[in-house]
Amino acid sequence: MTFSKANIAHISSLLLLLIVIFTHHLNADTRHKFVFQYLTLEEGLPSLEVSSIYQQSNGFMWFGTSRGASRFDGYEFKNYQYNPSSESHISNNFVIQIDGDSIGNIWIATENGLNKIAPDGKITLYSQNDGMSSNWIVRMFVDRQDNIWLSTGSGVLLLDTKTNEFKEINVESYNMAADILELPTGEIIAAIDQRIYWLNSSQPEAPELFPGALSELINTEELITTMAVIDNKRLLVGTEQSGVFDINLKSGNVSPLKLADALSSDYIYDILDVSKPHFLIAHYASGLSLADKETGHVQKLQHHEFDGLSLVSNSVHAVFVDDANNLWAATDNGIAKAVLEPKFEFFRASAEKEGLSANMVNRVITNDYGSLYVLSNNVVDSVSLENQIVSRNVLKMDDFSNKQAESIWSLTKQNNSIWFASSKGLIKFNSESGVFDRFSNIPGNPYGLPASDIYTVLAEPSGGIWITGYYDIGLTLFDEAKGVVKQFLNKYTDTYQIEGNYTQEKILASDGHIWMATTDGVFRVNRDTGNHQHIRFGEDRGYIRASDIAEDQDQVIWVTTEGAGLVKITQNLTTNEYDLKYYTSANGLHYDDFVSLAIEGDHIWLFSNQKLIKFNKTTEQAHVFDGLFQIPNINFTTAAAFIHRERLVAPSNKGLIVIDYKNLEQSQYPAPVRITEIETNHEHTFHVNNYEDNLLTDGNIRFKFASLDFTTFGQKHYLYRLQNYNDDWTSTELNTASYGNLPPGDYVFEVIGTNSDGVWNITTERYAFTVVRPTRDYVIAVLMLLFLASILLYLNQRRRQVHDLHSQVRIDSLTGLPNRIAFNEQLKRSMGISDSVFALAVMDFDRFKDINDIHGHAVGDEFLKEVGDRLRNSIKGRDYIARLSGDEFVMVIYHFINEDNLMNILNRVIDELNEKFQINNISLTPSVSAGVAIFPRDGTTQELLFAHADSAMYQAKTSGKKNHLYFFNDDLRKKLQRRISIKANLDKALKNNEFELYYQPKVNPKTMAIVGCEALIRWIHPEEGLIPPDQFIEEAENTGSIIELGAWVVKQACQDFPLIQSNIPSLESVSVNVSPKQLVKGDFLTIVEHALKEAEVQSEHLELEITEYSLMDESQQTLELFDSLKELGVSLALDDFGTGYSSLSYLTKYPIDTLKIDRSIITGASVESSSLKVLHNIFLLAHSLDMQVVTEGVETNEQLELVDTYTDDLIQGYLFSKPLSLQDLFSFYKDYSKKYLS
Repeated sequence: MTFSKANIAHISSLLLLLIVIFTHHLNADTRHKFVFQYLTLEEGLPSLEVSSIYQQSNGFMWFGTSRGASRFDGYEFKNYQYNPSSESHISNNFVIQIDGDSIGNIWIATENGLNKIAPDGKITLYSQNDGMSSNWIVRMFVDRQDNIWLSTGSGVLLLDTKTNEFKEINVESYNMAADILELPTGEIIAAIDQRIYWLNSSQPEAPELFPGALSELINTEELITTMAVIDNKRLLVGTEQSGVFDINLKSGNVSPLKLADALSSDYIYDILDVSKPHFLIAHYASGLSLADKETGHVQKLQHHEFDGLSLVSNSVHAVFVDDANNLWAATDNGIAKAVLEPKFEFFRASAEKEGLSANMVNRVITNDYGSLYVLSNNVVDSVSLENQIVSRNVLKMDDFSNKQAESIWSLTKQNNSIWFASSKGLIKFNSESGVFDRFSNIPGNPYGLPASDIYTVLAEPSGGIWITGYYDIGLTLFDEAKGVVKQFLNKYTDTYQIEGNYTQEKILASDGHIWMATTDGVFRVNRDTGNHQHIRFGEDRGYIRASDIAEDQDQVIWVTTEGAGLVKITQNLTTNEYDLKYYTSANGLHYDDFVSLAIEGDHIWLFSNQKLIKFNKTTEQAHVFDGLFQIPNINFTTAAAFIHRERLVAPSNKGLIVIDYKNLEQSQYPAPVRITEIETNHEHTFHVNNYEDNLLTDGNIRFKFASLDFTTFGQKHYLYRLQNYNDDWTSTELNTASYGNLPPGDYVFEVIGTNSDGVWNITTERYAFTVVRPTRDYVIAVLMLLFLASILLYLNQRRRQVHDLHSQVRIDSLTGLPNRIAFNEQLKRSMGISDSVFALAVMDFDRFKDINDIHGHAVGDEFLKEVGDRLRNSIKGRDYIARLSGDEFVMVIYHFINEDNLMNILNRVIDELNEKFQINNISLTPSVSAGVAIFPRDGTTQELLFAHADSAMYQAKTSGKKNHLYFFNDDLRKKLQRRISIKANLDKALKNNEFELYYQPKVNPKTMAIVGCEALIRWIHPEEGLIPPDQFIEEAENTGSIIELGAWVVKQACQDFPLIQSNIPSLESVSVNVSPKQLVKGDFLTIVEHALKEAEVQSEHLELEITEYSLMDESQQTLELFDSLKELGVSLALDDFGTGYSSLSYLTKYPIDTLKIDRSIITGASVESSSLKVLHNIFLLAHSLDMQVVTEGVETNEQLELVDTYTDDLIQGYLFSKPLSLQDLFSFYKDYSKKYLS
């Protein structure tokens, strides 16, 4: 079936080439070179208003905010704020600037004084009492001699740090200096109004520099805002309105800055010389301008709404580049950080409709012009790697494919054609003629194609296309003239069919066979006969998915898997035998799950879901580029990576990544490792610089440390040890180490770490300390020894025998903890104590079985040992722990004041267990469910107490929350009894006609007409009366009753509609809520059709309300159901929008007519501006997509006024009416019409 006219074929091909070339002159560079990460309140920043950024000489980052100064180590913030009772007290919370001197002091300038934080953590405050003429500081500069220059409310001050004395600097103008800096020749200069003054001149009054020329160029009504020295030769001067002026420091010539492109704005906030070829300009409200010194080209870096990788805000106060070459921007909405020189090119979609058509990239191939064809969202874009230009929809694919409501999965080239694998069959595009041809897979099609999705296509050299798809397709050869020519692996007796396989990728290998990477290993198929071999992975495990497959120049087959790492298949072509070799995390590959690979020479480039690994086939060494991609939630596309013109092309769900792998090396930045915090004697110690040795009074100490490479936050590896205690190094991905009950002696704690790419810095951070016991301990010990010596001599051997026997019977051999026998004895003893009160906590790890299944029982055993150690370190005094079986542990807690205190204790234990476990290079992050019962309140016998704690634990587990803690109580007992009662009565309630529909009106606020009603189910129990929906809907979902109940609601609502409309003439539709389980039931469309037909109601009068949860699986079945409902004429509404996931992709993928805004949005919008912005943005978004909006939960006139400006949108809430029975609804309408419609 042809969709283009043949007589314009050759003209179309020429036009396509001209379009690609012409867009070079129209499109901007659509690469997103900068991927920003944010630090906001969520990460611990004390305020979003950030004024200053500085990196201390020892590596820590410092941020000045409107709520104090913060030191950041990549994990946590240490805040310094105004609080006279605190050791972290500074003079004012509004920080103007932070800087440091050569000896490690941190200087903090605020709106009310100057502060110095010494290396030992001591804070000194400077004010008018110390010689300052004014406490109001607007600018600070630390020169190379460690002198502090201040611009204050009364002029310029100099603090001589050697004498600790302030000196006033005489300047012709008495206004404040906007900026102060030091020139390469040592002159300290200040920008005041439109002039620049030399502050450290020997003259009595600071002389003006560059007189005349500068002031003539700058408007007298504006001010200089900032200055920066570029390449030690030029002084750039930023202004409020006139942009930037360029001063030649040698000649003194002044001129406007000359660039090939315009800056984002002429209002300049900050200027920074960031690298040899670039300098950076920050703007008041227009983001950043990155200027190339040689070409003069300017790249604009700005905030884009709904783009979580762009600049966090366009109002940039300061910019900074750290030692690892990361760019930092301080804004009014937090901090944005990006790698200054990214090692990859990033093409993606944008709100401005530049770049790719969509971020979800399925496949990429090369075209005839050396560019890339990128398939995303059923559209093919062209990407030129030479000039970085993206041309959208070059094949006009959407005009062809969108009519079919299909999904296009992959594509391949064959001669002058491109073949597409689709849910609707095959599509061929002739690149010379521009003609599309479709080969449909509908049942009974003339081509013999199976009626299933086609996933992959592979060109056959002798003609035709090999296809795979859902398992019943097998491996099929298709010829466009003959249709299906061959079919292999499609019989019900074939292993491929029996096991329900489908193929991720297939290749035509040099041995002439087709190799298929499938959901159960690899199939090698003879193209002529269909004879095949099945190669399974994982030794005895089976069903290991092969995600991608490729052949190297030595005719070796390499396969990536999901669970078995990388597999090397060496075959004997004579005997057809093969050898397998596995490369996994156990032998240095770091990961066991991979999605794609590409081979070049001796190297294999491997992609896990989010990481890139370089594997050398000869040395069998692997390098992980941990810090390469700082893109949240990125997932690389399965079987899609390849190499093109010395570029590694990697499609993903976030866009297309292209890597210059020839120049890609692991970062060699020697990230300094610092001890950031020490906890001992129940006190926390923070130091600004290196630590002094400390004398301890007990043997309990905890260290926190950090590798100060901020390319990534966290995600580093460490080795630590405590000399004189255990000289072996301990490996961890956590940034903490704890020791308890250390014996007296001298110790040295040592730690080393990696940078963001996993490269170790061998420089060791050390801290020496001494543990000293009190003298009384020695006196008591001597007396005890004298008293017990004789007894111990007699009982020693006997005790050992008893102890050994006791341990064998009562100690768990794996963890060394008490076992079930010992626990039962302990519980019995505890209950026997008069007036005893204690808590029993039962803990169970969620999905522990997965650890054993995926990583093996050896890893599971090591995990349980580490759990035992952490629990052992978490208890104190008489508290008791035991392992009962598997991953079930118990704690008996005797020391707690009340339930709140008990909850805090258990939450600390859960937090300790929730920290990452590092076992044999495998990182595990478990979650814990815990249930608590208190003796004697919740049970007076061992059996009853344990049963109640166990019941509470299962309640925690079924809550769906990670690391959840649940206390047994009467509510739980009543809840269980109530659920049993509800379940028993639910089955017969529908038969007994105990359900009734209530209706809540929807009002047009402009006309006040009631145009719709939402049907809400109510259960009128003959004995209990009205049972609220929240007490039976969930149980109906769990038991499956919701299917029958939901069908009744649809039918009853349709039957009620004519009666309601006869009483309320303006009524246009009735809305019905639909459960996700109804949607997956195959007959839902039939139920709706029968309900409409039986009630003789037109389909446009019925609206179905669905939740975002129903759309989360994004399945083809759901999409087809919605399309069928739309074709029937039924309207679809997305309920509770603004909560939960609120994915914008749902709005474009599914045929939604109406957005129902959740009541929490309108409630928040009436009290806070941010929620009001969200509300207005939802309206704008909906209207841009031609959707109607229904605002739920409107209860006040104030809330009504927030939305009454939106035409044709509806209101629903208690302001007009609560849900009513039919008769109450009709009575309500009579009064309503008199009040509003008469």
